[in-house]
Amino acid sequence: MTRGWAPTEIAARIPIDNWASYESSLSAQPIFTKTIINVVIYLLGDWLSQTLFQGKDILDFDAMRTIRNGFVGMCFGPAVHAYYEFSDSILPVEIGYNKFYKI
Repeated sequence: MTRGWAPTEIAARIPIDNWASYESSLSAQPIFTKTIINVVIYLLGDWLSQTLFQGKDILDFDAMRTIRNGFVGMCFGPAVHAYYEFSDSILPVEIGYNKFYKI
């Protein structure tokens, strides 16, 4: 006999499972993962600036501008990886208070 999951149980598991998947991808392919995250952030940020923050309809935006911003995010992906590697080398995570300096 199996037990079904309640919606609250599913909602509680989604962030945990996604975070585990993200960390697994990050250790397997760090540059690719950081680049994809960067692209998503740039795309979402540009879309939000064109729609939500200007009070327009969510489908009323300049798609080419959003794609150009996504491309910029893709170009910065490897730079983000290099920055975090450099940051980890000068502020080792093993030392507890360094976590606060990185934020």
